[in-house]
Amino acid sequence: MAKFRRKPALVDAVRIQKEMLIETLNGIVKAKPGEWLITGVRGEQYPCDDEIFRETYEPADDAAEKIFREQS
Repeated sequence: MAKFRRKPALVDAVRIQKEMLIETLNGIVKAKPGEWLITGVRGEQYPCDDEIFRETYEPADDAAEKIFREQS
């Protein structure tokens, strides 16, 4: 099987504080507190579990580094 690596891309993300409904490319999804709301490179939004987010993304600036540390 061939292996592929995800291209580097900057995304905007905020930690979700209360339950909310998010319109994603795959329909409406319920997001829970503690998850991250990611806005992708084309403006698409989707929630991401905290553990998966931390395994997949790393801070790209000082502000993100601070949030990442404080909300662990």
